[in-house]
Amino acid sequence: MKIDKSCIVSQSSEQLSCELDGEVVSMSIAEGSYFGINGVGSEIWRRIKSPRRVDELCQELVSKFEVSPEQCEADVLEFLEELRGSGLLTLSEEETL
Repeated sequence: MKIDKSCIVSQSSEQLSCELDGEVVSMSIAEGSYFGINGVGSEIWRRIKSPRRVDELCQELVSKFEVSPEQCEADVLEFLEELRGSGLLTLSEEETL
């Protein structure tokens, strides 16, 4: 399933993470790899601690940062795909809520 703005995303239960000096450090249990997440990525990470719709997440980020809705959506979707590819993201469709 491709991530789109109607999807529900959250941090995977198959990871461990903590914040150090404003940066998030996360370890994928399945991959056994560590990842550093900083800047806007760490803001997104904090916001997906519990399940969130991608379009709502984008609206919040547009309100907080100086970015166009189109650019925000493109960047957020790319970042979420990276998280998913690293085993750090849980994805579901809205109908499953």
